[in-house]
Amino acid sequence: MGDARGRMLMWERLAEAGVFRCSFASSAELMAFREGRRDMGLRDLGEIMRLCPEQYMRMASEARARTSNTPNGDKDDERDDSAES
Repeated sequence: MGDARGRMLMWERLAEAGVFRCSFASSAELMAFREGRRDMGLRDLGEIMRLCPEQYMRMASEARARTSNTPNGDKDDERDDSAES
């Protein structure tokens, strides 16, 4: 969290864990998997907020700046849920 690369890594880790989206799925197994992954991300987020809460806002601001550089706010042109639906 002390430099931009570390904050970017943590933001991507939180996003991949599903911290910033709903984990609902029509399949109970898929939903349980997503919730487990999200729980790990929430643990990381909790540690960030406990150890360096001031860096969270900086990390979010940097992430927002990165996504504003793409036309649809995403890294690619694919749907985020295409692999898990």
